[in-house]
Amino acid sequence: MRTAVIPNGIDIDRFAHATAIDPAARPWPTHAPVVGYLGRFDPVKNLPVLIEAFAALPPLCPPTWQQLNHGENPSREIPKNLSPQPPHLALIGTSADEKDAYTLTALRNLIEKLNLRDRVHLLPATPTPESWLKCLSCLVLPSKVEGFGLVLVEALAAGIPVVAVNTQVTREIVSEPAFGRLVDDLTPRSLVVAIQEVMAMSFDPQKARATMAAKYGRAPMSTQFAHFFKKFCENQC
Repeated sequence: MRTAVIPNGIDIDRFAHATAIDPAARPWPTHAPVVGYLGRFDPVKNLPVLIEAFAALPPLCPPTWQQLNHGENPSREIPKNLSPQPPHLALIGTSADEKDAYTLTALRNLIEKLNLRDRVHLLPATPTPESWLKCLSCLVLPSKVEGFGLVLVEALAAGIPVVAVNTQVTREIVSEPAFGRLVDDLTPRSLVVAIQEVMAMSFDPQKARATMAAKYGRAPMSTQFAHFFKKFCENQC
């Protein structure tokens, strides 16, 4: 055995049992549906496509979209007497990096052009991504190229459904339609359809967490490393 592919392992419990950001510290209304992105503000991430898709979502969401942030409301129970609310978009990961700053300026210009300044929130990189993930209704990763797609694993471990571009990497993570949607062609329209489907679909956070733990937890990663080195020594020693 010369080569083996061993997926990254994460601390599943960190994301599964995280506490969400206090509602008072969030820049959106308590019961608003929140589409989220968490990662670098790099052109390869295709964030303008996500912003354009968000602009095309219904201006007022049906009650079934509200308070579906699964980390706080895993039962998906809808609070009574809610009026329809507009969705919000949280883009988390801004930094002082020069390239990020250039991208950030372009994103701000697009947000202004689409008149979304009140509903698109540019938030800084955070040492506690698990707490922000718990505040989301779904996570979108619009990049066409990913080495691993770690944030998808983290979101599913946190109990949040996902939308991503259909690649070999993302297919391995989003292995069941019940975990989210994969789009074949990255366009604003395809993301709109995928986000709407994810918001309306039946989602089981516990099953998503269990699947991520079995495939991408630290224990299976350690087991695979041990197996690899055992086989390597048997062949070399």
